[in-house]
Amino acid sequence: MKTRYKTRDPEPMSRDPEPENAPPTPPPVDHALRMDVEPVRCQRCGGTAFNNCHATRPSRAADKMTRRKQCMRCGQWWVQYSEPTDKERAKFW
Repeated sequence: MKTRYKTRDPEPMSRDPEPENAPPTPPPVDHALRMDVEPVRCQRCGGTAFNNCHATRPSRAADKMTRRKQCMRCGQWWVQYSEPTDKERAKFW
């Protein structure tokens, strides 16, 4: 069945011409902050995955939390210091 209506514009480029002195479109802005962070590594095997074994207590020497973590690769225990969360700060300080 042949129709007499055309569904396409025969010259689509001439429909919306670009202005001659238009400024170039800026690239999209990415608002994400990207930081290169070196992951904490096990000193024995170099693994970066640790079991969080909930042995967390405030450090007496500084305003940090002492966290004991176990390496998932070799099983070695390590003590790491990090900033307290808001809940920990309210509980211990």
